[in-house]
Amino acid sequence: MYIRTGLFVLLSLCFAAVGLAQLDTASIVGTVSDASGAVVPGATVSIQNVGTSATVKLTTDSSGAFAAPSLAVGTYKVTATATGFKTYVQDGVRLSVADVIKVAVQLSPGDVNEQITVLGEVSQIQTASSTLGGVVNTQQVMDLPVNGRALATLLETVPGVSMLGVEPSIGGGGTGRLFEAGARTLLDGTDSGVTDSDFFGAGYQSRARIDRASIESIAEVRIQSNAFSAEYGQASGGVINYITKSGTNQFHGSLFEYFRNEKLDSRDYFNPAPAPKPAVRLNQFGGSVGGPIKRDKLFFFFNYEGNRERRGVYLNGVVPTKAFRDTLIPALQPAVNLLPLPNGPVSAADPRLAQYTTAVSNQLTENTFGIKVDYNMTDKDRLAVRFNSNKSDSVSYFGIGNGQQSIVPYYPKLGKITYTRTISPRLLNEAGIAVDRVFTIFQPASDETVRKLPSSRMEAVSPTAVPTCSTWWSATCRRPTSTRCPG
Repeated sequence: MYIRTGLFVLLSLCFAAVGLAQLDTASIVGTVSDASGAVVPGATVSIQNVGTSATVKLTTDSSGAFAAPSLAVGTYKVTATATGFKTYVQDGVRLSVADVIKVAVQLSPGDVNEQITVLGEVSQIQTASSTLGGVVNTQQVMDLPVNGRALATLLETVPGVSMLGVEPSIGGGGTGRLFEAGARTLLDGTDSGVTDSDFFGAGYQSRARIDRASIESIAEVRIQSNAFSAEYGQASGGVINYITKSGTNQFHGSLFEYFRNEKLDSRDYFNPAPAPKPAVRLNQFGGSVGGPIKRDKLFFFFNYEGNRERRGVYLNGVVPTKAFRDTLIPALQPAVNLLPLPNGPVSAADPRLAQYTTAVSNQLTENTFGIKVDYNMTDKDRLAVRFNSNKSDSVSYFGIGNGQQSIVPYYPKLGKITYTRTISPRLLNEAGIAVDRVFTIFQPASDETVRKLPSSRMEAVSPTAVPTCSTWWSATCRRPTSTRCPG
């Protein structure tokens, strides 16, 4: 039984590679030549990740070319050796996701023990790819002020990207409508949208801010605007790929706390003095830590972010007076009693109505965490495992009646396993499986009693006329003698 299960998982991983392609990795390609420009076949090329020491060894073909696909995002060192030539070292080759960086290696005659080191970063011009787009790099993610720490805010730093309400427009593509996504959202190359739309902020009327990953865990963001390759699709306006951080041979960590308070905020134009300011309490806090479990072999990265928001809201409306309620038939009492009794003056226009005001607090409680483990099993085998979880509970008031609060749990989870095997210097297999799950419930009222009642509406007419009740019942409409029921 265990053998059959193992074979099934292995086959699943192998076939999964067909669909994933290079969605969360990058490539280095190039040629090796001598001082005269003649190609050097059979040269040995080593490409080493500076952060983790993971190394890929290649041999140039008859045309002096080499290619290293499926490299993790990071900084690399390229070393080339051949008999009769000095060792060539290129430092500072920076790879962003989906990059195809071309490195031209020129060997000089001499002893292999001699070394020529080229300092400075390789040009990031994509001469080996026609894809258009942009990258928000690690330094920008760390340094840019992001209001509310919302991931989508980072997109506006890339030329050609603008926010159209609920979704971004990339290169002019995008409808601006919630359920007509103009862009596809990926997290480490895995679709992180939901089945019927792509949300870039709150989802399903929740007030969640963090969309499947904390900004603290993001290494960079790649935006593919157009001419993207075949592994990308299902987007009319572009593809957004968030890449998470990985651990390295050095320990790194961070702690943060951001807060807002109405005492530090300016007064809203529609809330002039001496009226009190609505309360605002916002705390976003958390941190991250990453480093080696076993140097050069096993690495981890963990982050946590919490969000606690309490935003005061003043509700102001008119409700039926007690005297007017007492005149209604018993059949209407349950619906009318969903409204509170007035606590303000009687309306001058209609004595049956009076003012009701109250202060309430919209609430958001959110916890998100992510963990990523990278394992350099051998020189030819690499394994990466990542899991993200977000638990958000929000309460939003939309009326003064009983049960007129939107209480929405929103729990997205996303996990991925990737296995990369270098079969030969010219053959590589990358396989991955990802699971994206979302749990949420949206109900029209927070009170079960209210949800069971029929939908009702009170229509106030002149005091001399007979009150009209327009009522839509879930069952057959009753016709009491003291009111009129619409036919």
